[in-house]
Amino acid sequence: MRDRTSLRRWALWAVSAAAAACVLAEPQRAAQGVRDGLALCARTVIPTMFPFLVFSRLVLEGPGARWLGLLLRPFTALLGVRSRRAGAAVLCGLFGGFAAGAQCIGALRRSGEVGRRQAGLLLIAASVSGPAFVVGGVGGMLGSTAAGWLLYASQAAAALICALAFSLFSRGEAPSPPRAGSEGHSEGFAAALAAGVQSTCLLCGYVALFSFFTAVALPASRLPLVRFAGAALLEVTTACRTAAALDGRLYLCAAAISLLGASVFVQVRALAGSDVPLAPLAAARVLHLPLTLGFTALGARFLPGAVAASSGERLVAMRMPADAACVVFLLCALALCGKDGLRKRENAV
Repeated sequence: MRDRTSLRRWALWAVSAAAAACVLAEPQRAAQGVRDGLALCARTVIPTMFPFLVFSRLVLEGPGARWLGLLLRPFTALLGVRSRRAGAAVLCGLFGGFAAGAQCIGALRRSGEVGRRQAGLLLIAASVSGPAFVVGGVGGMLGSTAAGWLLYASQAAAALICALAFSLFSRGEAPSPPRAGSEGHSEGFAAALAAGVQSTCLLCGYVALFSFFTAVALPASRLPLVRFAGAALLEVTTACRTAAALDGRLYLCAAAISLLGASVFVQVRALAGSDVPLAPLAAARVLHLPLTLGFTALGARFLPGAVAASSGERLVAMRMPADAACVVFLLCALALCGKDGLRKRENAV
């Protein structure tokens, strides 16, 4: 264990030293990578993820979580999860994306409602790209909303099947007793807003950092397929943007969405916590990729218009108003800071 920890420290040191050298050697390219990441945050991450991070926490902590979870209660029961809120956590991931799902599953794990194995299985089912990103973002890149819905449905169905498959080969685990007051307890809107602001800032930091890595490691001069393969391992948005200009773009985007990329894995780790295992999620990609491609090919037979639109030469990129998204986000952050300052002054008095 000590040797493994030492190896990780040396690996982190080597990567950090190489990244610092790249900043000095290629300052313009590095700066452009960070700018691209921040622009992506303003146009996509904040508008699509920030509201779900706030409201998914309110949903999970509210009294209706157990009723909402009934929609997926048979599914979570097959996974061996008895928590009444597990279905709601999976729903938050399916509709809010991997960030909302990881945040909810991490909350269930910290409350003691699910064990490590159960949290890992729920993470497999909930770690998908949300419809706002896939339909609006990737579908916009492909110039077809139908193609976006096909990609979203394919990766979501594959995630649910992977969770069921892994539950068959994982050992049993006794459910942890919920902590007193953990189920149905809500800390209120202010706490959910604070957590949403912090999580969104964290996500934006990771997106900007991996955008920097992508710009340095994968310059535009690289062959398109080589750039796509590297981007698919690092960051899903850049990979989809690269794939949108290539032949077979629909299936390349499906592959990028399935693989998730290193950026998603570190974001999931940060939001879910260290007590939720990532190994099952990583191993599930081996099965998730062919399932996603298979469902995409199957759906393309019934949606020929999606394939025709996504194979055209025109690239349509959806751009959400960056100024409006940033203003809303900053107002929420300032309101939260102002409330904290007022509370401190009241305590001082």
